[in-house]
Amino acid sequence: MKKSVSYIVMGLFYKLMVADRLSTGVSAIFGAPEEYGGIILLLGILLYSIQIYCDFAGYSMVAIGISSLFGIELTENFAAPYYSSNLIYMQF
Repeated sequence: MKKSVSYIVMGLFYKLMVADRLSTGVSAIFGAPEEYGGIILLLGILLYSIQIYCDFAGYSMVAIGISSLFGIELTENFAAPYYSSNLIYMQF
């Protein structure tokens, strides 16, 4: 039970406190890129990468935590996506 709640709380933190807060700045930068210099645009790219990671990791953690509360054990499917060697991984 404690592990399930920990997953849910951490997932919500990733989503609500990190990803959603970064989206404001990222949207401003990508909404009018001509107003910003190269360093700010590179920062926007970095922040966007962190934003989408925290969005998907947060959703995954919440799903794992909720399913665990119902006795369903899911595997962690979003451990290190930026370290993958290819875009498609199929396991048979």
